[in-house]
Amino acid sequence: SAAIRQNLETLKKRAGKARLFAVVKGNGYGLGLVPLAAICRDAGVDTFCVTEVSDAKQLRDAGFTQDILMIRPTCDVDEVHQLLDLGVILTVSSPDDAAVLNGIATQRKQRIRAHVEIDTGMGRYGFLPEEMDKILSVYSYMDHISVTGIYTHLHSAFCNKKQTLQQADIFQGILKAITSAGLETGLAHISNSAALLRFPELTMGGVRIGSALLGRLCFKGGYGLKRIGYCEATVEELRWLPKG
Repeated sequence: SAAIRQNLETLKKRAGKARLFAVVKGNGYGLGLVPLAAICRDAGVDTFCVTEVSDAKQLRDAGFTQDILMIRPTCDVDEVHQLLDLGVILTVSSPDDAAVLNGIATQRKQRIRAHVEIDTGMGRYGFLPEEMDKILSVYSYMDHISVTGIYTHLHSAFCNKKQTLQQADIFQGILKAITSAGLETGLAHISNSAALLRFPELTMGGVRIGSALLGRLCFKGGYGLKRIGYCEATVEELRWLPKG
């Protein structure tokens, strides 16, 4: 825990005034969801990112009152109700997501918090940049959705400078279009662990840190972080293969 606390201090200095989001998926990267989150909370982290309803529930059951952001979009009605009961900030990544969430929020007679996700090249989740009218409609016409943030994922920040800068440019264009329409973007966060360390100039209002908490970087340069933990697996199969 002392090494994690030291890593957090290093990352906080690196992030400057940006808000730290601790990504605690995968059972806290194998360290234990609640123990890792507790160390982060004690270091002043006030937002946790999860990918499963069970993670959010575990944090709430353990007494965590901090913001929890679900970084996997969902339009599964049961999941949405559970997440709203837990006070989780949702992710909106398509017009269909938005319609379902707005409908459920209307039914529950509540205004829900959500972050809009943009797909700047990962190809996983998010509005496409050319869907600007659909992005703006979430801000303007979904009366029961309060957009409090917007983000994207820099898929190659650990290895490809050109693609990373291209993604950042696309995202900046989206932000500019939203503000030009007279709307507030909400907190913009683009940097993951690799981007925070390798491209500090891209740091916006918040940064999502996961692997950097463990100091386990897949690129050169330790950046003053301590490596924590190890991966262990059993042998499943033995095979002889031809060379090459």
